Amino acid sequence: MGCSEKDILLLSVGELSKRKNHQIVIKALAELKKEDIYYCIAGQGAEEEHLKELIVKNNLQKNVKLLGFRSDISELLKAADFFILPSLQEGLSVALMEAMASGLPVVCSQIRGNVDLIDERGGRCFDPYSTEDCREAIESLLEKDLKEFGNHNAERIKEFGIENVGKEMRRIYEMLRF
Repeated sequence: MGCSEKDILLLSVGELSKRKNHQIVIKALAELKKEDIYYCIAGQGAEEEHLKELIVKNNLQKNVKLLGFRSDISELLKAADFFILPSLQEGLSVALMEAMASGLPVVCSQIRGNVDLIDERGGRCFDPYSTEDCREAIESLLEKDLKEFGNHNAERIKEFGIENVGKEMRRIYEMLRF
């Protein structure tokens, strides 16, 4: 990824579309002005050229990498220091759940789906329309014990495991019986 062990690696996984809102993170990193933070986005899509222009405009070619389609997401998650999901709209994000299961702390947009998964012990949420709020969420997490946040997420996501979901579905169906 072009960074060293002491650098901070942020990872996003998702299509390059306006809805995924990757540009807010790029703008926040430009404001942050830290040489040791790298942001990698695994995905492809219609916004690729726009994001490349934004990266150049903010002189972040060294720090922001568009990785394209990847089949090694689990390896990328292992390399990352934390996961970032800046979407404007999500359901219950599989990418976010995979990051949590991998033991990563999270910075994510404060939207439905994300706030159902991430609490203050597992990461930071931000207004997806505010560059300043995104930057502050990233800065805030950089000051925390990332391992502790990641461990919390790995435990919390177990609530959404197949066994627990199956039990809850059976309970609901039992309530609906006549």
